[in-house]
Amino acid sequence: MANEKVQLREAIKKAEANLYKISKQAEEAEKFNSMLKEVYDSLLLMERITEENPALNSIVSEAIKEKKLVSLYKKMEETLEKTRTGINSFEDHETRTKLFLENFRTNRTYYFNNFDSMTDFIKQAYPLFSISRVVFKPEFIGTVKLDSIAETIKEEAKGNQELSIPTEKINELIELIEKKGMLKNSRIENELLKIVLKGNNEISVDSDNSRIRRLDRLCKQFDGNWKEE
Repeated sequence: MANEKVQLREAIKKAEANLYKISKQAEEAEKFNSMLKEVYDSLLLMERITEENPALNSIVSEAIKEKKLVSLYKKMEETLEKTRTGINSFEDHETRTKLFLENFRTNRTYYFNNFDSMTDFIKQAYPLFSISRVVFKPEFIGTVKLDSIAETIKEEAKGNQELSIPTEKINELIELIEKKGMLKNSRIENELLKIVLKGNNEISVDSDNSRIRRLDRLCKQFDGNWKEE
C-alpha cells in the first residue's frame, strides 16, 4: 500500500506538470498551424497563377529549384506524418483517461437554447436532490439592495448579503433579477449545489460527481448541452 501511494503521488505530479507544459505548447501549436496555412496558401496561389498564366511557369520553376521548396516540403510532410502517427497512437489512451477523469468532475458549464430553458433547468435541478430552499447572492455582495427583491417575492433578506428563498420561487427570482440587470454572475446555491448565472442561457455548476452526472441528463431534457472544460 505504501508503495502504491508513492507511485500515485508521482503520477499526479507528472500529470500536473506535463498538462501545464502541454497547455503552453498549445500556443506554439497555434503559431505552427498559422504557418502551415500560409505554406499551403502560398503554394496554391503559385499553382493558380501559373495555370492562368503558363508563361510564368519558368519563373516559378526556377524559384522552386533555387529555394529548394520541393525538398523542404518533403521534410515538412515527413514531420507532419510523424506527428499524426504519434497522436493517433494515443487514441485509446485518450478515451480511457477522459472517462477516468470524468469520474472526478465536480463542475460543469451548461448552456441552453434560450432563457426559459435555462430557468426551467435551474428550477428542477434543486428538487432533483430534495433541496427545498436556496440562497441568492448577487455578484457584488453588499452593494445591491435586496429589500426590494425580497418584498416582491415575499421573502425576507438577510441584511444586504443574501436572500433565502424556497425552490418554487426560483423562476420568479431569476425573471426579476434579469429585468433588474443583476443576472450575470449572480449565485443561487446551497451546501449541495451551487449555480452561477453566466448569462441569459449559460450557467456554471459546482457539486459532487454523482449530481453532475444527473444534471447532465436533466440538461439534455431541456435540449441543453455543456462545454468540455
